[in-house]
Amino acid sequence: MEDADLPALVAAAIAGGRGAWEELVRRFGRLVWAIARSYRLSQQDVEDVSQTVWLQLSISLRQLRDPDALPGWLVTATRRECIRFAHKAKWERPSEFVSGSNDPPDLGEPTPEEEALRSDLRREVRAAFERLGDRCRQLLSLLVVDPPMTYRAIGAALDMPLGSVGPTRGRCLDELRKLSGLSSTDS
Repeated sequence: MEDADLPALVAAAIAGGRGAWEELVRRFGRLVWAIARSYRLSQQDVEDVSQTVWLQLSISLRQLRDPDALPGWLVTATRRECIRFAHKAKWERPSEFVSGSNDPPDLGEPTPEEEALRSDLRREVRAAFERLGDRCRQLLSLLVVDPPMTYRAIGAALDMPLGSVGPTRGRCLDELRKLSGLSSTDS
């Protein structure tokens, strides 16, 4: 199984081959783990995310149209699961006062000043977005739809070659930064 190409490996896993599953986990387990660790989750949460992603794959593997897309599927599934865990942790965080302090704990909620700054920033970015050319507005709008579209689908929708979607996205975001007065380090 170690020498099997990815489509053959996926087919063997779909057929129930235990060795195929073990090989998938061996090949891509570090990828899932590294992404989960990048979200600064606890060790236990990283393990839970990893386990959940592999469970989701076992349920969804038959629907995977392109076996070569498996690494991207794993990246997306892991990121979504990490975000879910991070939000869950935020809501489950105990609310305790520090002994000897009359101040409420910081639960990560923005202060009124931070919220005002965020509101101003959103307004500036929206105004800059409206000043972008049609092509950039269309591209950036398609990049944030839910559920997310693939670059292939975006390219087809905008009649763009697949290889130009990413570079065009970069140029559009650079233009948006310039128009909004943001530097690349601010965003």
